[in-house]
Amino acid sequence: TQTGKFIDRTFNANPERADEIISFIIENYNKEPPPNVCFHFEIDGGTLKDSTLNLLKSAPVGLFQLEVGLQSFNSDTLRAVHRNPDTSKLEDTIKELVSAGNMHIHADLIAGLPYENIESFRNSLNRLYELKPHMLQLGFLKLLHGSELRDKRDNFGCTFSEKSPYEVIATDCLSEEDMKTIHFAEDAVDRLYNSGRFRKTLEYLVDECHIEPFELFETFGRFTAGKTNIPLDEYISLVYNFFGSKTDKMRLRDALVCDRLSSNPSGIIPSCLKIPDTRLRRIKKHLSENMKLGGKTACAILYSENKVVYCDYKHKNPVTENYELSFMEIDL
Repeated sequence: TQTGKFIDRTFNANPERADEIISFIIENYNKEPPPNVCFHFEIDGGTLKDSTLNLLKSAPVGLFQLEVGLQSFNSDTLRAVHRNPDTSKLEDTIKELVSAGNMHIHADLIAGLPYENIESFRNSLNRLYELKPHMLQLGFLKLLHGSELRDKRDNFGCTFSEKSPYEVIATDCLSEEDMKTIHFAEDAVDRLYNSGRFRKTLEYLVDECHIEPFELFETFGRFTAGKTNIPLDEYISLVYNFFGSKTDKMRLRDALVCDRLSSNPSGIIPSCLKIPDTRLRRIKKHLSENMKLGGKTACAILYSENKVVYCDYKHKNPVTENYELSFMEIDL
């Protein structure tokens, strides 16, 4: 897929213009633009008009990507950067955009802004996680030359790198150690959440095991600190062993298996999750003879549910970039 990106910092600042462009793209979809092209907009979700929202929800699946600049849920912080401190509309808008299911939604938080301490940032991340954007970016404030925050840096006790990109090191609310903690969380968010490879695993850990999202990402990011450029299977093994000591390890294994099948069309289960079972050959034969599947397929036994999960790699969801899983009861 190729992406055409509109560089407006707030694409919907002029609602009439935004509606006109979005309508034009939808009306000409698969006419002038070649297939497999999507368009990326950066929007202010807090001021998104109903007309624009309805147009976006009517678009073909995968045609649009939206970047929703959130930055924080701290009202004092939002006032300091001249944003609407009432986040209720923004939350509702993000929920509606995500639930539409036809767009890739990207939302961001910025560490190092005025009045944001570590507890405030923790709360912001937890709230944003609950909105389930497809990508959750944790960024770090850069004090660019000519920016208002650079000019007012002494007002919030800000220290930053003197070299480009001028990233904030600490503020009067966030210590340098706090910033390191957020960096640990950012690494795990990127590899666990934004990769799209651990959706069911995260659902299990957060929704069923009640592990707070910030704690989950921060502790695992700290655990894997320095482990860069490692193979995916090795990273999955780290996830399995780290969280397996805190949860039902078989249920965690099954969630990881589902994630692997839905995100990797090789259909190969990592060795750390494999359980030798002679019944698999019979199950594969049953699928081949009785299910109307086309192309490459893969399956596995979910021992915690006494079910079989299988995946037919014909169609990838253009929004989540995952393949659909199917489940069946079978006499195991």
